[in-house]
Amino acid sequence: METLVEMVAIAFLILGSIVALALVMTFSLWGLVTSGFALLIAFLTWLLLRCLAEHLRLQKKIAGCEFEGTISGPGEETIWACSNCGQMLHSGNRCDCCGAQILSDEN
Repeated sequence: METLVEMVAIAFLILGSIVALALVMTFSLWGLVTSGFALLIAFLTWLLLRCLAEHLRLQKKIAGCEFEGTISGPGEETIWACSNCGQMLHSGNRCDCCGAQILSDEN
């Protein structure tokens, strides 16, 4: 289902681009303004349908159903914690919560 939504999104983007090109070729200044709006609407439609596909994937994942495609998200991130109190570190010098000095491997 979500791949169908993505295919429709790409089709709308291509169709909007073709309409924008035809408007520029047919009309001069008004065609340029109208084609800009057509490209904007095509992009927003593509974006909306991509968001809908992502939402469907998330719903299927929560429900435990199989889904195609990948769910976007952040890459791998590292969060440093104080070994003394366990709180997240915001600076590289000392812990903001307990005041312990942070020792690096370079020193």
